[in-house]
Amino acid sequence: MRVRLVFRAVLAPFMLLTIGNMFRIGPLFYVPFLGTCACVLAITLWNHVGGPTGGTALALPGRIAATAAVGSAAAAVVLALPLLLSPLLSGFAAAGVGATVALASAVNGTVQRGRSPADDPWGGLQLGLAFATGGLLLLLEGGCTG
Repeated sequence: MRVRLVFRAVLAPFMLLTIGNMFRIGPLFYVPFLGTCACVLAITLWNHVGGPTGGTALALPGRIAATAAVGSAAAAVVLALPLLLSPLLSGFAAAGVGATVALASAVNGTVQRGRSPADDPWGGLQLGLAFATGGLLLLLEGGCTG
């Protein structure tokens, strides 16, 4: 059971790495990779911290705000070191990652309301949100560079 859970969680970032390396366009996939990593971290944090305990007791506006805050915090954690060390990550790209991860987290928290994350912590919704985050960032990155 746990192997399937971990596989689903790392599938989206791993697929972006594979595609970027296979077509030798790794720098284009750098920001989407960081975004999917942040999305995976945000959803996992919400499922283990906010979802089973205080998250279900929140009203919908508070839940959306809480999940967006968790998403923004996850993006900040994932982007802290790359922002300092990598020339491939601009402030605009970091803001895009933060916004898309916060949006994906808010969607996850809204849809998961009333359902326990213990039932399916990494189901189709979470996998789709991770891929959608990477895809949206890839579109934004491609539109900004070319």
